[in-house]
Amino acid sequence: MMQGLEYSTPAAVYNSTNFLINIKPKTFDKPQKVQSNRNMYLRAPNNQYALNDFNVLFLDKEYNVIGKLLDKKASIKTLDMPNGADPNKVDTSINNIAYEIAFKDSNKDGTIDDNDYHDLYISDLSGKDLTQMTKGIDVKEFEFINNHSGLMITYTDRSNLAEEYKIKKFAVYNIATKQLRKLTEVDKGVEEIQKILNNPK
Repeated sequence: MMQGLEYSTPAAVYNSTNFLINIKPKTFDKPQKVQSNRNMYLRAPNNQYALNDFNVLFLDKEYNVIGKLLDKKASIKTLDMPNGADPNKVDTSINNIAYEIAFKDSNKDGTIDDNDYHDLYISDLSGKDLTQMTKGIDVKEFEFINNHSGLMITYTDRSNLAEEYKIKKFAVYNIATKQLRKLTEVDKGVEEIQKILNNPK
């Protein structure tokens, strides 16, 4: 099986003169099952399909390469580069980009892809100072808060439970201190309300 690269045109990085290019691996000659009428068959060779981002290339304002995000294989499921609310004014509080990244083949299927465990990371606007924010939890949603000084993270504990049995929880990450604080008081409040719901009286 051969692999190549699929990549976007340079995109401007908000509150910066930098640009970035999302790079994906592109796999050739891997058969895929396709339904045709009532018959199932394998699509012919020379098929190609793109996976999650594999890396991100950063450029300066003259399109010179200033670095890449990662130095090893990974799956980048999400890249969140905030934009300001006012299109006529640059929000200078935006200084970071957030990513969901997997570096390990956690399900042991031979590929680091969307099905593996991804953790939340953050970098500056040139892709430097990449820092891991979460570990051992499954991030469901996240957003920048408090003038982009932190992130509100919605997550569930990482387990083999069916998705419908997992309890949604919250945490706040402080970018300056690099500290993750789980909002356990909110968890307790939700548990109390759950008890009311389950009380037969």
